[in-house]
Amino acid sequence: MHRMRTAPLLLLFSASCITDAREDTGPRQSFGDGGESDADTDTDSDTDIDSDTDTDTDTDADTDTDTDVPVFDCAEVPDEPTEINELDEPRGYHDVMFDTEGNLLGIDLNGHLIAASDDDTAGVLVPSVGYVQGMDLLPDGSIVAGGGKGIVRISESDGVSMLAPIGYSFGVLVGPDGMVYAGSGNKIFRIDPDTGDFDDYAELPGAHTNAHMFEFSPDFSRMYVGVVAAEAYIWAIDLDENLDPKGDPWVFAEDVGSGYHDGLGVDVCGNIYVNDFWSQSFYRVSPLGEVSLLINWTGPENHYGHGQAFGAEDSAWRTDAIYVPQPYDGNTVEEVVVGIPSRSFNGGVYKVINAEM
Repeated sequence: MHRMRTAPLLLLFSASCITDAREDTGPRQSFGDGGESDADTDTDSDTDIDSDTDTDTDTDADTDTDTDVPVFDCAEVPDEPTEINELDEPRGYHDVMFDTEGNLLGIDLNGHLIAASDDDTAGVLVPSVGYVQGMDLLPDGSIVAGGGKGIVRISESDGVSMLAPIGYSFGVLVGPDGMVYAGSGNKIFRIDPDTGDFDDYAELPGAHTNAHMFEFSPDFSRMYVGVVAAEAYIWAIDLDENLDPKGDPWVFAEDVGSGYHDGLGVDVCGNIYVNDFWSQSFYRVSPLGEVSLLINWTGPENHYGHGQAFGAEDSAWRTDAIYVPQPYDGNTVEEVVVGIPSRSFNGGVYKVINAEM
């Protein structure tokens, strides 16, 4: 019996919370958590107006900065990567991911699942996995991945087994509800990892618009969908508190590469990172849908990054970097330092200022 993942507490903020783009937007609750965060709402500099008067145990010395919560200034995100480093030991095919122990997992040239630690050592974790596609981690520590006939489960004890035969699938995403989100053709499915049962979740317009990659916004109010299609759109689906679609998918950003999106990630500020195969490039899309080019990998070295994962916490990996596999360069892995961590940083508990909304 697999454990369901509890939803993370996100200290993020809707546009209605922002009265001044220069101000701290303050903490907010997100998916699945109705509790209160420890965040004073008083605006005076020396006294609290909390109802507990003399029993306030905040450690911020009445400065209302909650110094135990990371704060990120979205205006300080670099316009381009500050470093790009090819690593020695990690390997990856069409995706990489981090496990709960901070190992970077990916497929080597022999089809084995390799675990690379942050001390620059690596070994086979699961042999003979084959060339699976996008990967994500389930709450029980096993892996789900896209495959030629559907979504598979990968574990050290059982190897590879079919989870949900939805047809050819590439990207896969595990939600805070513990469910698996994946696509086949223009349809997106929600899959129960305990039973393998799946339901229709959403459908992109046009039979030739393939739902290829998936990511959530930091507050889980939206799902982003990358495609393989003639039109290089990033689609968005607005979600309710249960992660159910509130309406039809809509075009969030246009001209994101050439329309073959095989990597998708989101940072704490809500920026989206997109690998595009046909243009051999790496893009950032702002929360307002503005597209900028970060890397162009065209050239004889063929270092195109196919898939992505932000660096793991509590390790020597860089949390402000995105790790991308290079299947056309011997399944090597490149570290792209973008200067800001993933939306899931610190369990989703952080503040952002100067966020674009």
